Amino acid sequence: MLANRLKKARKRKKITQQEVADALNFSRQSLSKWENGTGTPNIETLKKLSAFYELSIADLTKEEQTENKVTISKNADESWLLAMIMIISIPIAPFGLLTLPMVFSRNTKNNVFYKWINVFVMLVLSFNLYVFYSHLKRFFITETASSLLETVC
Repeated sequence: MLANRLKKARKRKKITQQEVADALNFSRQSLSKWENGTGTPNIETLKKLSAFYELSIADLTKEEQTENKVTISKNADESWLLAMIMIISIPIAPFGLLTLPMVFSRNTKNNVFYKWINVFVMLVLSFNLYVFYSHLKRFFITETASSLLETVC
């Protein structure tokens, strides 16, 4: 981003905004806007800035794409991991309830499979609750049935 590169170039030279503005004949407020990203210099001013900072215009204006790619790939890796944990947790009743809080807290909107992971969380929760309900129902039915048999006999 141009704003960050202008600020880094000025700080590398260890000079203030006012010194740059005085050397290149423009206002300190303009330089501040450019460094904060609220404004952009015209091409003539950009040429002066690149000469002053001893950088090419391409170096000042190129995008920082490598950092964005690394962030996306980290999120993609975590998304795959969270999705796989949820898929594995669906048929394993107790394991699913144990993994839900961890997966739900780690799932962020930056994850590639954000919505799918939320769907899996709901499936795992529903299935696990159904399994536990079935076990509890079976337990109470057998208890009630055995107590009825005892009273009849």
